[in-house]
Amino acid sequence: MTRFCPYCENLREVTARKKNEIFNIRGEEVPLETAVLECDTCHQEFAPTEMEEANFKKAYDIFRTRHRLLFPNEIAAIRMKYELGQQALSRLLGWGEMTMHNYETGALPDETHDRLLKLIKSPQNMLVLFQKNRERISPQDADELEEVLNSLLQEKEPYQYA
Repeated sequence: MTRFCPYCENLREVTARKKNEIFNIRGEEVPLETAVLECDTCHQEFAPTEMEEANFKKAYDIFRTRHRLLFPNEIAAIRMKYELGQQALSRLLGWGEMTMHNYETGALPDETHDRLLKLIKSPQNMLVLFQKNRERISPQDADELEEVLNSLLQEKEPYQYA
């Protein structure tokens, strides 16, 4: 395959390779077999942006699994359960407006945020949070969330452990 080699600064034939690397995530070593390209001319290894992003995602996923942190799709599912936008849920939780967006697109939540997200999986816990922080979201979001919570609580969902 032909790709731009950042070392030769030209289009070159490259070969896909696997390489063992160690990622440092929050001070912890995460070993990973990564994908890289090797230039057939200068024999330097490099990873284009999309390959580098995929390697980091794998390392983050290992870290999430190791520390039992929620994955981005799980965080999005919690938010969607309550039919809230990212900004509205961030405000309700007292977080920065971009926090939910960042977590849903791959950023690692800290342990405190992760624990709170696991707690609000339960509509009973979300109701307590909502009652304390209703004024942080728009009246329309608050009314809609109240309807969703009433509906979920009528289902008598069993308690979910985090």
